[in-house]
Amino acid sequence: MKIFMSWSGNVSQQLAQALREWLPDVVQSVQVFVSSEDIDKGTRWVNELFKELDDSVFGIICITKENLNSPWLNFEAGAVSKSLRQQSNAKVWTLLFGIEPAALSGPLSLFQATSYEKGDVKRLIGTINKNLSRPLTSETLDQAFERTWPELENQLKPLLLQTRKKILWAFERKKLNFDTEISAADEAGFGIDEKWFLDQEAPHGNTYDLIVYAYAQSHDAENYLAKVIQFVEALPPKTPLIIHTKGKRLSEKEFEMTTHVNKMITNMPNTLVAALEKMTSDSQK
Repeated sequence: MKIFMSWSGNVSQQLAQALREWLPDVVQSVQVFVSSEDIDKGTRWVNELFKELDDSVFGIICITKENLNSPWLNFEAGAVSKSLRQQSNAKVWTLLFGIEPAALSGPLSLFQATSYEKGDVKRLIGTINKNLSRPLTSETLDQAFERTWPELENQLKPLLLQTRKKILWAFERKKLNFDTEISAADEAGFGIDEKWFLDQEAPHGNTYDLIVYAYAQSHDAENYLAKVIQFVEALPPKTPLIIHTKGKRLSEKEFEMTTHVNKMITNMPNTLVAALEKMTSDSQK
């Protein structure tokens, strides 16, 4: 069985490529077509695209925040739907990566949606398996899925974090030694989207999924902390704040200042990464 994987944009492409490698490891008789990988350079790609559509029984459209309004994705989704409708047992899904079904509108909302979460993906794999000429037994399929899911999850984790976050990092001044923390966060998929140096005016008109305050506790520390707290309190309710103290402790007064915000206090690079993962995950629930 051949599955046509539709994508548009960098994140969507990386998702499609990961699934191209992973799906045949779960169900060995499945072939996945991804245009960026499977059409030779110099080929008349439109002809090849529609040839692959004619040979495919299933279509999966990889949707992320960046391609929700992509004209190409809507065109390709229409082509997938039209081609596969000619086959009685054909099915098309949207695979939602880092977004909720409510975000879909227009033609993309007409397809059956699968969210990128273990239970939903497992149900999708089960449907694909049922449509094979020689399906795997439930036990074999379950074992294959459970064996391979952690590999896919680990591979896509940094990519998923990129789709879910917009992080503002606040610093007391420019020349501070937070290189280790920034590097560890970046490797985990939490790069700096925007910097705010607290001796300058606060950003205006933007929203953020998370605020990280690299708290050096300089001579004017309490005033800087108060400025951060005031900024967070003006954002949508429960916008998370991580205060990274680099091994130091907050004073009783400083801790009291943070009582009314959704905060987590960390002191080492590894605890900062753990807090980033937790606070970003919690903010999506």
